[in-house]
Amino acid sequence: MKDTILLNQEWEIKQIEKNSILSKEDIHTYSYSEKSSEDWMAVTTMPAQIHDILIENDQMKNHALEGRCDKFEWVAQKDWLYRCNFSNAHSGDRAVLCFKGLDTFVTVYLNGEKIASHQSMYRALEIDITSQIQTKNTLLLHFRSPYAFIEEYENVHGKDHPVSAINAMRKPADDFSRYLGAQPKCITPIGVFDEISITYSKASISFLDIETDLVDDYQKAIVSFTADLDRTADLELEVFASLY
Repeated sequence: MKDTILLNQEWEIKQIEKNSILSKEDIHTYSYSEKSSEDWMAVTTMPAQIHDILIENDQMKNHALEGRCDKFEWVAQKDWLYRCNFSNAHSGDRAVLCFKGLDTFVTVYLNGEKIASHQSMYRALEIDITSQIQTKNTLLLHFRSPYAFIEEYENVHGKDHPVSAINAMRKPADDFSRYLGAQPKCITPIGVFDEISITYSKASISFLDIETDLVDDYQKAIVSFTADLDRTADLELEVFASLY
C-alpha cells in the first residue's frame, strides 16, 4: 500500500551569504525564479553535498587530494540553497516527505511556505505534506553555515564554556578540527548526503507500542500491541503481527 518516489532529479544549488534571513519575497524569488538563472548551478547527481557538486561542475579542484583542505574553508562559511521541482504522483494519497541525511542546519520550504526546520545530521526528518502538496511543486532547502551557529553560541556562552560550540551541535567535531596531534585544516561538509523521497500511502502505522508479559512459570509470554493508523479514506484495515 506504499509507493516511494526518490527526488533525485532537477536539483539546483545557489550560494548566499552566511546567516541570511530569508523574507517572504526572498523565499518566493528563490523558489520560482527561472531554472538555471541567477547563478543557480545544476546538480547532476543527488544526493550530493556542496563540495561534491562544486567539484563535479568544475567550480573548484579536489584540494583534499593535494592536502590543501584550507582551500575548502570558504564553502561552509556561506549559506546554500537547494531547489527541486517535482510533480505529485498520487493525488489523494497521504504523502510523507523524508530526508535521510541533512548536514546540518536547514529550513525546508514547500511551494513558498516553511514546513520544517532541522538541526541534526544524525537523524532523519519526516514531514507529512498531504495538505500542502500540489500538482506541481517546488522544494527549497536553506542550509545555514555551521560557523554562524558557532558565532552565536560563543556570543551567548563564551569560548571557554565546558561544552564547546562544536560539541554542542549535532555534527561531527572532526568536521572542524582534531583533538589529538597536529591540527590540520578540515573539510567542513554542508548539504544533502542521503536520499530525499516522498512516500505515498492510503494507510500507514503512525504509532506502534508492543508489550510483553511473562506468565508465572516464565516459559511463555503474552505479547500485545497497540497501533495507531493514518488513512486518507474510509478503508477497512487489518493489521497482522508475526513472531519469530
